[in-house]
Formats: sequence, C-alpha cells, structure tokens
Amino acid sequence: AAAEALGVPASALAFGVESGGALLCWGLDEHTHFVVADGGDHFLVHPAKELSPGPSRAFDAHLVQRVETGGGDTRELPRNAEEDRRAEALARLAASFEILGASRMLLEEAVRHTNEREQFGQPLANFQAIQHLLSESQIDVSSLEELCLSCLEEWSAGDASDFAMVAKAHAGRAGRDVAQRALQCFGAIGFTDEHMQHRYSRRIHTLDAVLGSHYALRRRLGEQMVGSGRAPRCIQAWRPAPAA
Repeated sequence: AAAEALGVPASALAFGVESGGALLCWGLDEHTHFVVADGGDHFLVHPAKELSPGPSRAFDAHLVQRVETGGGDTRELPRNAEEDRRAEALARLAASFEILGASRMLLEEAVRHTNEREQFGQPLANFQAIQHLLSESQIDVSSLEELCLSCLEEWSAGDASDFAMVAKAHAGRAGRDVAQRALQCFGAIGFTDEHMQHRYSRRIHTLDAVLGSHYALRRRLGEQMVGSGRAPRCIQAWRPAPAA
C-alpha cells in the first residue's frame, strides 16, 4: 500500500525504526527511493536521497544500516491494519527465504570443503561425525524450503500470519544450527575473515533477530495456542490422552 501511494515499486522501499535520533534501516541500497518508518498510527516516509549514512554497529552492517534523517521532507501515510498484517507476514517469509538461501550456501560449501580437505589420508567427508553434521544440515535446509514454499502458497491465497511466524521461527533456529555445523566442518579456516562462513552466519543471525527471533516467535505461538485452545493449520498439536 505504501509503494502504491508513493508511486514506486515495492523494491524501491526500505524499512526503518527510530534509534537514538537516527534510523536503523533494513533493505537500504542504491535502488531505494524511500525509507518507511513506524510512526504509530501512521507511516513516516523519508526520501532516501536526503538520508546520511552513518557507522552501523549491527552484527551484519550490510543488511542493517544506520542513517541520519536530517529533518528533511518527511511525509505521513495512513496505516491499514489488515494490510499491515499481510505485509508483516510477507516480510517474515522473505526473511525466511533469505535465511534458507544463506543456509544452503553454507551447506554446499561445507560439502565441497569436506570432500576436498583430507586428514589421515582420506577426505573429511568419509568420517561419520562429519557425515552426521552434513546430513542434519540437509534435513534442516530441506524442511525449511518446503515450509517456506507452503507458506508462500498460503499467503498468496489469503491469510498466513501464523504460518509466517512458524516459518520464521523455524528459519531462525535451523539457519543458526546449519551455520554452527558448517563452522565445525570448516575447522580453523572458518574463523578467518577471508572465509565466507562469517558473512552468511552474520546474515542468518541478523535476520533471525528481525521481526521476531525464533525464541520470541515460538513463545508467542505457544501463548496463542494456550489462549485460544487451537493450533495454526500448519502445526499438529499434541494433547495428552484423558485419564482413565
């Protein structure tokens, strides 16, 4: 809705939150026309060309950037609760897909590394401990892909707010697990600045924190299930059998 009101494609928008007189922006790049920030009952729209980038202390400074607004030509846009809910679900799903991509890259690199690197006269991939790490990561990546694709279908058909929380919660946990296992496969080289592991790991950890960490979302879903007595369609709830 914000993109339509501003007459630009959704890809030309970035999103920000107020922090110490500045904006922490997610998705800001050279193609961004406007940064949309939360203004309570309305949106605050800042022209990207009037923003001054500053040093970011984010874990992934390429994803989350700090900018000074400078008090320029800020506009207000009305909010719609239903559109906000759908947009939030889609943003959680987008973050889940990006975590999926980063996790898959780490897994593919771990497979390549363990097939090429040799110890005791044979590739690391021949050792059962390494095979367990890789197989568990493959399970996480495959399950996350199926969950994200199912959630996208659900969102396209209508409401997917709870489903998007499930996907984001699973993505955060699975992505962090894949990153940790990949680091164990890489060994000491994975700790170096030159290696790719830290870039994908930083992205996964940062995306996990955006729009609710996997800890927060799992707790929220649990509270909803306890309060309503029902589970989202994508969750099979276990209930103890009644006492005899």
